[in-house]
Amino acid sequence: MVPDRVRALLRRVPRTIPLPPWAILILSLWGAVVVVRAFGDPMASPDPLACRFQTITGYPCGTCGATRALGALLDGDPAAAVASNPLAVAGGALMALWLAVRMIAGVEPDWPGGRRARRILWLVVVALFLLNWAWVIHRHGPGARPPASTDGAPAGSGSPR
Repeated sequence: MVPDRVRALLRRVPRTIPLPPWAILILSLWGAVVVVRAFGDPMASPDPLACRFQTITGYPCGTCGATRALGALLDGDPAAAVASNPLAVAGGALMALWLAVRMIAGVEPDWPGGRRARRILWLVVVALFLLNWAWVIHRHGPGARPPASTDGAPAGSGSPR
């Protein structure tokens, strides 16, 4: 039985989430890129998912390492995933948990407070993003050591991840 204090923070919602067509298209394209990256020919292009921001500025973007983190999770290496992009891993885990609770129990958090609480939440999210970006620049930016390869090949030798 759910305590009344917890029940007050939850609201009933439909178990499925209706997605607009544009969201389905974006998710499908992203999924196709991940599948091609995971199962495609890694030698076809030296870096098929090169970050345009990094190409132009020389510095990684705030989400740099998220694809490597997903690959590390799929390879069963959560430590390497967190090292690649901690916010992407934590955010993905929270979204998966939220989706699972919504689909199984049919509830989601009902955020108390109004406009001020939303502003504080956004400030926290922006601060976390900036801290994560600092980590990503430290980890993947100019002068950073390339990550060690997990397949025995030297880093940067054309291995898939």
